[in-house]
Parts: sequence; C-alpha cells; structure tokens
Amino acid sequence: MPYFLRFAECVLLSCVIGAVIWILTLAVPSASISQFSGKTFWEVVSAIGTVAAVVVALGIALWQEALRRSEARLRARLTATTLVGPLGRNIDRLQRASRAIQEAEVVYKDAVSHTLRDVMDLVQARNQAVTEGGQIAFELLLEIEEISLEQLAVVSALDARHAEQIAQSAAESRYTYALLNPSSYHAVTEAGRASIANQLRTAEALLKPAWVAFQQIAFRAPNQT
Repeated sequence: MPYFLRFAECVLLSCVIGAVIWILTLAVPSASISQFSGKTFWEVVSAIGTVAAVVVALGIALWQEALRRSEARLRARLTATTLVGPLGRNIDRLQRASRAIQEAEVVYKDAVSHTLRDVMDLVQARNQAVTEGGQIAFELLLEIEEISLEQLAVVSALDARHAEQIAQSAAESRYTYALLNPSSYHAVTEAGRASIANQLRTAEALLKPAWVAFQQIAFRAPNQT
C-alpha cells in the first residue's frame, strides 16, 4: 500500500542519516582534528541531528496522512456498498413516477367524441386519470429514501462527482414532489406535467452513474479490493 512505501522510505532515509552521523563521530576526530575544534564538530553533528529529526517528523506526518486517506477510502467503500440498495430503489421509484404521469397523459388522447356528453365524459375521465397519475407519482416520491449529507461527504472520497449527482437528484425530487402535491396538481398545465415527468427522468439519470459505480465496489472480488 502507498503509505507503507512512504513509511519505508522515511525509515531508510533516517537510517542513512544516522549512519552518516555515526561515521562522522568516528572519522572526523581522528582525521580532521587540525581542521575542527571539538565545539565546531559537535555543532555540525547537532545541525545534522536537527535535520534528521525534521525529516523523521515529516516522514511520520506523511505516513499518518496516507494512513488517514486510506482509512477514509475504506470507509467510503463501505458506505457506498450500503447505498447500493437505496439508490436502486430510488431509481425504480423515479422511473415509475415519471411513467405514471406520462401514461395518464395518453390514456384518452385517441378517444373520439361524437356528442357533447361524450366530450364531458372524456374530459372528466382524462382529468381523473391525470389526477390519479399525479397521485401515484406523489406517493412514490414519498417513499424516496434520503441519503444524508454525512453519507455524501464520506463517499466523496471515492468520487466527488457521484456525491454531487446524488445531491442534485435529491433536489430535483424535492422540487417535483412540491409540484405533485394533490391540492395543487390539478391546476398544472399539460406542459407543466410534461416538465415534471422530464425532471423525474433527470433525477433518475443523475442517480445511475453512482449506483453503477457503487455496485462495482460492492460486488468486486476480494482479491481486487
């Protein structure tokens, strides 16, 4: 793992510095007594020791940071695995919600009206179908499973784009949920209903990349983790 390699590099560097200091303590007094006083030599050794301490401290800090990142990625993979189910179910609900709205729009479009009574009956039946389609979509969005901000923050260690897309999907779902409120949905125009269905498809599409990626993490073979 990368943090083990960094730690090994730091240990090796510390050993080299220690060896240099040891050689200086043996060689310098006997070979260079005329060039260095005792005070000057120990000042050099002290400076080298200070540098060595800094290098070791930096190495430990790098190792700890690498370890923290590795643990963050492990936690992110575990969290991503737990989100496979909720994301898959939310995708299914969004699909069914948009389909309910679309199907309600086309139920009576091809019907032929011959009398005023037929027209009134068709208008009433179509309005009822539209209302029922909106009610179905509304109830499906009630069942959407919330992904918490903490979970999104954790999985962002794998890929921040997935966390952003899940958050965007949730925003789209909340917006369409408000529009589908039964107390006001009957006043939404045909173009408005088409826009709602399109927003639901957008919310669904935003979830799919994360769902696919998290599935790959969840079902990856142990020797590939």
